[in-house]
Order: sequence, then C-alpha cells, then structure tokens
Amino acid sequence: MKFSVTHRVEENVETPGGSIDILYFTVKFDSGNLLNFEYEFLPRDVDYIFGNYLTRQFSSYSQTRKKKLSLASNIWQMGWYLPTSNPKFGYSPRYHNITKHILDNKHPVEDYIPHLLALSMYIKAKKENFDIFDADIIVPVPNFHLNDNTSAVSISKELTKIMNKNGARIEFKENLLKKTKDIEAKKMSPDEKEEFYSKNKLYEFNKKYSGIRFLHGKKVILADDVITHGYAAEQCLKELSNQGAEHLCFYSVATTKA
Repeated sequence: MKFSVTHRVEENVETPGGSIDILYFTVKFDSGNLLNFEYEFLPRDVDYIFGNYLTRQFSSYSQTRKKKLSLASNIWQMGWYLPTSNPKFGYSPRYHNITKHILDNKHPVEDYIPHLLALSMYIKAKKENFDIFDADIIVPVPNFHLNDNTSAVSISKELTKIMNKNGARIEFKENLLKKTKDIEAKKMSPDEKEEFYSKNKLYEFNKKYSGIRFLHGKKVILADDVITHGYAAEQCLKELSNQGAEHLCFYSVATTKA
C-alpha cells in the first residue's frame, strides 16, 4: 500500500528521565488512513560508544562494547531499544514505537516500518551532524538467508534511498557480508556469547568480492537495527577492515537500554 510521511521534531521535551528530543511521524496511506508514531532520540548525555549515560559507563555491556566496536572510527545510534526480558520496561514493547517497529521488522512487514526506522536515522544524522553523508557504501549486518529483506537489510536499503534522494551518492551492498549459520545468540549470557563468538565465525566477507580491492580506500557504514554487546558488529567490522575499508562507521537504529 502506498503511503506518504510527514514529520516534526520537538526539542527539549521534559520527561521523567530528563530533557529529550522527540520525533513525531504521521503516515498517510492512499486509503486515507492515518497512523501516528513518536520516536524518542537518545538523550544528549548518552555516550554512543558505551551505549549508556556518561555517568553509567559500567553497565553489563558497556565495557565489552568499547572493545568490540574499536575498529569503527565513528559510532552512533538514534534511540533506545527496550529489552522485552527486562521487567523494568514492562516486558512489552507495545507502548514504545522504536522497540515495537524493530521487533516487527524482524519479519516481513508493511514498507512504512523500515522506512520510518531509516528516516529516523537520517533525521538524527542531519540534526547532530553525523559524518555519514560522504560515505561510499552502506553494508547491513546480514541475515542468514540472502533473500531475507528484514532487520538491518531492509533498513539499510531505505536509508540508502533516502540519502541518495537528498544528494548523497552511496552504494548499497547487501551481500558483501554473509551470515554463515542460522543461529541467534540473543538469549545467551554474556559469557556464553563470548565463548560462542570466539569459537564461531558467524559473519564473513563474501568470497565473490575478495581479492579485487573492492573496499580499498572506501568509507563504509556498517548498519544494524540494534546494538547491545557488539559481538556481531565486531565480526562484521573485522571482515570489512580486512578487505581494505579506509574509514569504518557503525550506525544502528537503537542501543539496548540497560
């Protein structure tokens, strides 16, 4: 179904958690139906590397993440992801549009959902002057099945379209990276994840492009929907770096709130 989107940003909105900027979307469908959503941008005192407030850099994953993302010269996120296993957030994401849309987008969904997630990344990048607009290539953290147009893949496609429509010249490369096993590590403990990723190469560079200096000297954005500990991002960044990418950036829609 065709749709159009309008948006506005309200700055310095006072909330129980402090002052934040809120992005409001209205989606209008050809049928005349309207849907309204709000995305809360990360508070200004959240550190993108640690994924936490500057005063709380010792969460269960903050220190791990600094090491895992060390190959990226720039690291950003747009908003929070509220883990559904945490009673502090009520278990359910239904009231939190970013979390709900990220979870919905892990399955085939209506086109407006990955579009809103990508558009929020673009708006945040413009607002905060993120250094993404002269990038050469956007690469998503891949799904196992090559024809699986969900999660980071669909968001990255939309982000590429939005950026190129607004004057960028960025190439989208869906299959530069491959996921080697159809395994999800989300329910593992940090120690289990550390052991699993140390023994398994879950992400690798596509041999089709190896040896041809495809990324040599290029500025590459690795894109994902959510970053928590950074295990998947670490493997992907290593693969891209090994192929000669000169400037690696990591940009995800959201960071998991501890």
